[in-house]
Amino acid sequence: MVAVLVAACNGEAYLPAQLDSLLAQTGTGCTIHIRDDCSSCSHW
Repeated sequence: MVAVLVAACNGEAYLPAQLDSLLAQTGTGCTIHIRDDCSSCSHW
């Protein structure tokens, strides 16, 4: 099992592609943890 930590500071434009890429990985299970670092974009 792999834990993936994603910092999402003003990353609204990139977050969907990052998650798609992570979820497309094969060969191991993973948990994804996303943290908003006080973003000013509207992703949360």
